[in-house]
Amino acid sequence: MKKKILMMLSVITMSYGSLLAQKPAVVVSDKPGWHKITECHVSYKTDKDEVLVVGNNHFKQVKLKAEDSSVDLKSMEVYYYDVASPQSIDVSMTLDKDQETQAYDLTSSDKRIKKIVLVYKTVPVRKDEKERAEIEIMGLK
Repeated sequence: MKKKILMMLSVITMSYGSLLAQKPAVVVSDKPGWHKITECHVSYKTDKDEVLVVGNNHFKQVKLKAEDSSVDLKSMEVYYYDVASPQSIDVSMTLDKDQETQAYDLTSSDKRIKKIVLVYKTVPVRKDEKERAEIEIMGLK
């Protein structure tokens, strides 16, 4: 009996930890046009962020914008509710401050985003520059 309780507690603890690693993004508007889904703080070392998208999560396209500093984009995956495997989007590039990527078409027929996974890092421009980059994720309805 004690083993079962300990096992259940460890499963709950691990599940809670994985939920904390994911950042929820609530999209309220359903109007046509570009909408900010969320923004993430980018570390100076290679970082992986998972953003859960809830609410009005139907989008035709997504794009990224670097703010405060340049970002070295490694990869982006978009997970959908109606498709088992994610859509890998080739974003391998350095995105300068205030620069946006192109708009990437989403391949799911339903277009409901479950989560977006980004791998990236801040690119320091000067030794004295300490500001980390932020990346903004935008979606087109």
